[in-house]
Amino acid sequence: MFSRDIALILASRAVRTFPLGIAGVLLPVYLASIGSSLFVGLFYSLSAASTLVTLGLLGAYGHRVRVRDVLIVQTLFLSTALSIMALSPFSLLFLLAAAISITNWAPGGGSGTGGGAYNTSVNILLSEHSESGSRTLALSLSSLIGAVSFSVGAYFLSVVDIPKSMMVLNPVTSGPNLQSPATLFAVCAVTQFIAAIVLSFVRRTPKETTPTPGGTTDSTTGRRSIFGVFRRASFLVVAEFANGLGMGLFSQIAPLWFYLRFNLSLGTVGLIFASVGLLTAFVVVISPRVESKLGQSNAIFLARTGAGLLLVATAFAPTLTTALIPYFVSTSLARLVSPVQQSFVFTRIARSEWTNAASIIATANVVGAAVGPLVGAILLLDVNLALPFVLAFPLILVSALLYRREPGPSRAAS
Repeated sequence: MFSRDIALILASRAVRTFPLGIAGVLLPVYLASIGSSLFVGLFYSLSAASTLVTLGLLGAYGHRVRVRDVLIVQTLFLSTALSIMALSPFSLLFLLAAAISITNWAPGGGSGTGGGAYNTSVNILLSEHSESGSRTLALSLSSLIGAVSFSVGAYFLSVVDIPKSMMVLNPVTSGPNLQSPATLFAVCAVTQFIAAIVLSFVRRTPKETTPTPGGTTDSTTGRRSIFGVFRRASFLVVAEFANGLGMGLFSQIAPLWFYLRFNLSLGTVGLIFASVGLLTAFVVVISPRVESKLGQSNAIFLARTGAGLLLVATAFAPTLTTALIPYFVSTSLARLVSPVQQSFVFTRIARSEWTNAASIIATANVVGAAVGPLVGAILLLDVNLALPFVLAFPLILVSALLYRREPGPSRAAS
């Protein structure tokens, strides 16, 4: 059903997302053990900012470069960032690593399989290599594979179960030990490099060009078209900014919330998020069916509204069990609707504007996601554990309401 190139893209995603299962759960607990709430928030905000810069470049120059090459560069940057984290004896160098990481470290739901600029580029590349009738399925499989791979990484972390005594910063002190965060960061760096090698075997698609009336190609025309795309997709920009801000308040520090709220070991937290990934992974398989039954805008509205309400229930749950149930369902709804939301964009924007539109909308999401961790970490560590979840709900609700608007698909979108 799918081409060799799509198979390679999906394989690369599996290899790349495995280390995010390790780092996504380990990082918030580790960062909190070596720094303040401001340090934790800055790490994730700088990571989101690096994604934001990459998305801006993708939007401005995406018509002049090949998306496959962009993906390889992004993966190598993350490999470099993880290498810095594995070898650095200074906590401040972690902020440098965050600034070049170009990734979303969020575990579990939403964009927990390596979102941001990488996710946007993968979606564009999959769309370029798939037909309109199988596009949602390809995007769904990508999300499914990412979720399963993330879960394997998180489960691996639960097996090694790093004790609090090993939460040391200096890699020379800790030595090559799987219970050392430095060693695990090194493993993650190597797997990122392998993912980049797999991507190099994907065939390049032609560069996008915008012909002028005289028959030549004017690269500035492509850049100017960004503003036209922005106007046509303005409600999507606002919706994804609100969603990014809401999710940014809690998504990347959710493991830290469980760790502190119920006084768990890191291994138990890893097992929780491995389970979250596995239990929600196969939800995306029914995304095309839900999309067909409810329509894209209704599916997005209902899923996001339900997910937001369940986050509030999680925040005030008195026991671990009563917190896990609504959190599992909330992440399932977020994952279910993710391919539908991605397909929503590609079916309403002309093919020639896919790169610009996807980049602009993802940029809006990441702007919100860059602000969210700073606020969320301070609220969680210094004010009240429940507040990041509570404040996320109205923002996610706003994004859901905006998707009730149903503009017709562009005739050139397919």
